[in-house]
Amino acid sequence: MSKLLIYKGNGGKVYDLVMAQKMKREKEEKEQIQDELIKEARSIANRYNDTWDIRPTAIVRGEKTGLYNEIRAIMGRI
Repeated sequence: MSKLLIYKGNGGKVYDLVMAQKMKREKEEKEQIQDELIKEARSIANRYNDTWDIRPTAIVRGEKTGLYNEIRAIMGRI
């Protein structure tokens, strides 16, 4: 309460202070919801990341062998 009296005594407008606090609180809540959604999406993506890795081992290793060249030709990326 004393901070509010000092703020008003220094020429501050209480309405502007309250509105600024409200906007800050709404922004923080929005950021918190976004962070939770991002964390949830990342956890789902990480859970299935290894199960959907179907790249051939020859491509993943990147060694320039005959098998590598043939698979790349079939895939159309030479």
